[in-house]
Amino acid sequence: MRRDGFGSLSPMKADSPAHLVTCAIDGDIAGRLVVNAEGLGADARLRIELVDAIERPVAGFSGDQAAIVGDSGVLTPVRWPHAGEIPAGAGPVRMQINFEGSQRDRIQLYAIYVDPK
Repeated sequence: MRRDGFGSLSPMKADSPAHLVTCAIDGDIAGRLVVNAEGLGADARLRIELVDAIERPVAGFSGDQAAIVGDSGVLTPVRWPHAGEIPAGAGPVRMQINFEGSQRDRIQLYAIYVDPK
């Protein structure tokens, strides 16, 4: 049985914005980010941005350069358009995860992992 399948985060209302910001991740976090999520598709996606410890956008990992996850699955990779994975020396950072799309209330986010190289 999966260790992260018992609880999830979901938007409460389809017509309201929804996002979360993680706690700061200290140290060297080089590696790939993966998520476990369901309900993703053309009208429901996760926009994942890196922000610094005081929630300022990290260049190359936020705004137009944010990662978009549109496929449901366990250990679904997160890739930023210009950088791919989280580079060495990026920490401490937080992840800001936005629930987007007209069907965003169907998204269930179970877990976020940094999978070290």
